[in-house]
Amino acid sequence: MKKISLKRKAWIRRHQRLAELSSLLEKRKRKERRRGTGSKLVTIEREGERHQIIAKVSHEVPRNFDIEANYEETAKFISEFRRKLDKSLLLRLAGQRVRARIGSAYYDLVPINHISLATALMFAAEYDRALVKIPEWNLATFDAHKWNPGVRSVLDQIGFMELLRIQKPTNSILLPGKMQITPFSHAEGIGNEEAAKLLMMVANLLGLRIESIDDAVQVLGPVRLFDAIIEATENTRLHAYENVTPEHANLVVKRWWMTGAVDQSEGRLTVVIYDRGATIPATLPRSAHWGRIKRGLEWFFGGEGESRPENDAVSLDLAMSRGKSSTGLENRGKGLKVLRRVVDECSKGRLLVMSRRGKYVYESGKKRVYSQLPVSLEGTLIQWELWRPEWRSMT
Repeated sequence: MKKISLKRKAWIRRHQRLAELSSLLEKRKRKERRRGTGSKLVTIEREGERHQIIAKVSHEVPRNFDIEANYEETAKFISEFRRKLDKSLLLRLAGQRVRARIGSAYYDLVPINHISLATALMFAAEYDRALVKIPEWNLATFDAHKWNPGVRSVLDQIGFMELLRIQKPTNSILLPGKMQITPFSHAEGIGNEEAAKLLMMVANLLGLRIESIDDAVQVLGPVRLFDAIIEATENTRLHAYENVTPEHANLVVKRWWMTGAVDQSEGRLTVVIYDRGATIPATLPRSAHWGRIKRGLEWFFGGEGESRPENDAVSLDLAMSRGKSSTGLENRGKGLKVLRRVVDECSKGRLLVMSRRGKYVYESGKKRVYSQLPVSLEGTLIQWELWRPEWRSMT
């Protein structure tokens, strides 16, 4: 009798396993058709290894995964995703094992046809937080080979796959007309070094010949991005993670996240900063300029000026108009107003701030716009989109 080679044995075992899974899947489908639910065979990738399991979609991910253009659906999804991740974190921190198994629920990213830079940063921040708490957690992707190429490009570049310790594909390339993105960075304190490094990376993407961090700060200095980033991260350090309740202490990571991107077709620079802590409106009563903001709220709403979610849009507008630093010190920070000055230094620019239930937009040649968000954003998101003629000529 002819001896079966090891390669042949491996092939037989693999196909036997697939046949078993297919049989189980068919049985589950028949059962779930009666229940109105559904499962499917998916490819799971974890630390460079791939295998297949039967799983069911836990929640639909928004097809337009954009925290501004599709705010309500995206914000609700991220909030629900965070709650489920927190539940899993608490189980693992308590020493319970949670394993992928037949019938496991997962988040299917295949239907996403667009993901914004800001949303990608927020999504990555959730996974980063989980790995800070449990470094040995082997997080996985599901059917990553089926993801939309544009979505995969954004997640690859921002560092999402590397975060999950999944090797970046060798054929991963920048898609024509798409953004070149810097890997996200994070820190707990004031981001002097991180801000400088980010400026250096985006300057290189713009085609500038930058050899040191000092060169990047000097070249992009007129835009005042460095000052604005420092002010944004300073506010995170001072206020975002104050008064954390004991029941949430195990789930909190006191840091901010940041990324940058350049659109080569437009010469457009984008910078995004995000933190998951207490929001700008929620922390205003503890700020150095709360007295003036409170008087503004009293004038606008009548009665007592309070920092309530239903007042967040006006509170945010008042906070953005104050030039005084959140520290109250003359030698530290220039206040949230410096975030707007970045826009003023460019031929075209746009600042977006979203925090709790407030949204604030400051755009070149237009009146500022502030509005109430339909659902709360858990944290604060700041984004600049900036254009300058010389940047476009460098692309």
